[in-house]
Formats: sequence, C-alpha cells, structure tokens
Amino acid sequence: MVNTRHFHFGYLLLALLLLLGGCERGPQPDQLREELQERLDRNFQEDLFAIKNFKRTGSAPFRDLENDISGVYAYYDADLELEQDYSLSRWQGLNLGTLAYAIGATEAGIEGFRARGNVEGDVLKVHGRFAFQQDDSGGWKSLARMSAPAPAQEQKPGRDSQGGSPQSVLREARALLADAENFKAGSEETLIIEELATAIGRIDLSQARLKGDITLGSGVAPGTYYSFGVALSKYAAQRGIELFSAASEGSVANASRLQASKLDFGLVQSDVAQLLYRGLISEGYYPNR
Repeated sequence: MVNTRHFHFGYLLLALLLLLGGCERGPQPDQLREELQERLDRNFQEDLFAIKNFKRTGSAPFRDLENDISGVYAYYDADLELEQDYSLSRWQGLNLGTLAYAIGATEAGIEGFRARGNVEGDVLKVHGRFAFQQDDSGGWKSLARMSAPAPAQEQKPGRDSQGGSPQSVLREARALLADAENFKAGSEETLIIEELATAIGRIDLSQARLKGDITLGSGVAPGTYYSFGVALSKYAAQRGIELFSAASEGSVANASRLQASKLDFGLVQSDVAQLLYRGLISEGYYPNR
C-alpha cells in the first residue's frame, strides 16, 4: 500500500531500478579492496584492521555539477578484523565517525562496534562506497574526496552545557544499542535501551525525510518485512537511489505512518490496506499485525 501522492512515482522507481540493474561499471574487486586497505592505513590507523572478507556489490554513475566531475560509485561489503584492542566510542581522536569517513560509509553502515571498546579478533561488518573516474587509458582512478562527506567537526559544549553535542549523544546511544546483548533481560538497563531504540528509529526516519530520501516502512527485525526492507534499501543504494527502510511494529504502524504522510511506501497486510483505503485505520485496531 502506498501513499497516493507517490503512487505514480512507484512505477517510475521500479522502472529506474530495472534500467540501472545491468550497469556494472568501475574498478574490479581487487582494486576496490586495495583502495579500502590503503584508506584504512592512511586515514585511520595503520595495521589496526585486516580485511577478511570482501565483496563488490555494484556500481552507479554520478555527476557533480558544481565541480564538473563525473564518474561511478563502486559499492562494497567487507569484514574488518581488529588486530588489536581499540575503542571506537571515544569522544575525540579516531572514532566511529572518522572510520566511516575513511571507508566511504556512514556510521549506520558499520556493524559490530561496542560501547565499551572492541578487542583483538572482533569483526566489523561494513557497507561503503568509493568514487572513481575513468582515465584516458580506460583504467579507473580513485576520487577520494568524492567518496563521502568529511566527518563533522565535534561540536564543543556551550559554556553552560553539561554534555556533548546532539550528534555525539546519538552516537553514544547507538553504541549502547550495539551492546544490548550484554545487559540482563528485564533489567532497568534493558528497558532504557528498548526505549532508546524506538527513539533512534524515529530520529533516523525524520533525518531520512529531511534529506529527501525515499522512505519505506518495513517491520520488526529480523522478520520477513524487515528483511525485505533491508534488501530493497541495499539494492537501491547500489544503483544510486537513496531509499531508507524504517523498522516498525508492522502493518498497522506502517499504515498509520502512511496516513500521516510520514512514509512514502509501507508494507501492509491486505485487510489493513483495505481499512487504510477506507480511512478507518488506527493503531488500536490490529495491535498484533
């Protein structure tokens, strides 16, 4: 079921995905892997990470009109094994934001970091992209400055402030979520983390809408709706389309968000879709859907 404002856009999106599906330009996996290792050593810390698994996942063309530069984004998935203990949650210095910049990713595209620090042997799963331009000989050269926005400068607290910037607070909250398994079930800490997860989900959706991304309501992790949303978001990203998959409680939550124009698309069951079409939906009708 889709928001009627975007009904025709859905067909355009599908056509665009199919059109771009066959485009596989850019460097070969070996060159992309070497680029990743070189950036880790140069922009983060030498001999801290070893690339254990690497997969080139696609490419998409881009054009920077302001700088008159065009080329391709090459996307990849990789497993990075730490070769020594290291904390990515530090407030200053080389932290999660620095790593994301170094590897052409976002903080959300890095899985496996721990709030209390990672230890030797831990593996980070990363999803990133690098920008390349074809040279006169037909090869591909890296455009390092085009791969990702520079990491934001850490905002210092104001004179009367007792805490960090909103960005740093959010980063710390994400780190706590990554460590959720270390807290006892039913404890006060677990309750706080569950509420944080809900709040962060709303923040992520609002940020995606602010950026103009296409938004899709999926479901509860690791269910079928959620997995479909993740797969579609990844497929779109590989083809240069910014699609954000928002986890939710399921059909009714997605229907409510669609009705409130907080989503462009949503996965809903047929009976809920019928109620939405009639304008009768509310979160109390089908709490278990």
